[in-house]
Amino acid sequence: MNRRRFIRIARDAVLSVEKDEGSGRMAQTVDLSTAGVRFQCMGLEVGVGDSLRVHMTLEERTFCALGRVVRATDLDAFTQEIALQLVNLDAQARQLLERELAVPLLTEDELEAGVSNLAGLTSGGPERA
Repeated sequence: MNRRRFIRIARDAVLSVEKDEGSGRMAQTVDLSTAGVRFQCMGLEVGVGDSLRVHMTLEERTFCALGRVVRATDLDAFTQEIALQLVNLDAQARQLLERELAVPLLTEDELEAGVSNLAGLTSGGPERA
């Protein structure tokens, strides 16, 4: 069963990660989605729920976002693989991610409309006279 709500695209890119001001580490992305990023990082010990700031470059433009650690796995004594949910993307960063992944994001209104349309389809649609 696939529980993922967002398409992930494998990306081999470098990003900068900070747990605290001035504690930046370079990291290597594993994959990227419109909701988060999974990466491997050495020397940055984090746990689920920790907040991180990431700096990433897409299309030659760098953006910064805050994220919440949703999974952290020790790969060895020095390296962790971290899944980070992005929690505050500005409009420009969101557009960069959309273009990079070529996956349009839906607004809340579009999501609600889609759910309503699906409900109509599964209930047999509108009644006919």
